[in-house]
Amino acid sequence: MTRPALDVEARRLPPGGAIFLTRLITSDFLGAAASAALSDAPSFDLAANIGGLLEAGAFTTALYGESR
Repeated sequence: MTRPALDVEARRLPPGGAIFLTRLITSDFLGAAASAALSDAPSFDLAANIGGLLEAGAFTTALYGESR
């Protein structure tokens, strides 16, 4: 569920997407989140998941390096 421009949108996450997003929300690094998703769903596609989350407006902040 996202709410871009105040309109609620529901989207189905691709395989591994729920674990990937949950790990990112809990402040895991991108690599650790992707690894967990791939372990859960061997068909996990990192590019498709990131693209879908960007398209949905799910990200509000991106940190670079060791910052958290």
